[in-house]
Amino acid sequence: MQPDKPFFMYWATGCLHGPHHIMKEWADKYRGKFDDGWDVYRQRALEGAKAKGWVPAGAVLTPRPETLAAWDSIPDDQKPFQARLMEVPRATPSMRMSRPGGSSMRSSSSATARTR
Repeated sequence: MQPDKPFFMYWATGCLHGPHHIMKEWADKYRGKFDDGWDVYRQRALEGAKAKGWVPAGAVLTPRPETLAAWDSIPDDQKPFQARLMEVPRATPSMRMSRPGGSSMRSSSSATARTR
């Protein structure tokens, strides 16, 4: 590699498959972000994608799968658990993206600096 030139890298962390292994403090950063449920989140995500121009302005949500209950039909005592099931996978890529390469990247940078 040439440190002064850009490079392309596919970076697949493998972090979005179950089981999710994330520290509580990372998941807690998203506490409350999904309390309004998956139906509202889907709409919010679509509106955000429209605002960024990622999808056409006229795009509409696909129907919710029949096997996924409407959020309003979930008993209130189960909603905190269901919301946590959304917080944990959301936290996982955040944690992974906060430290790409970890110590291996620092090691290669140090080695490059020593050879200059």
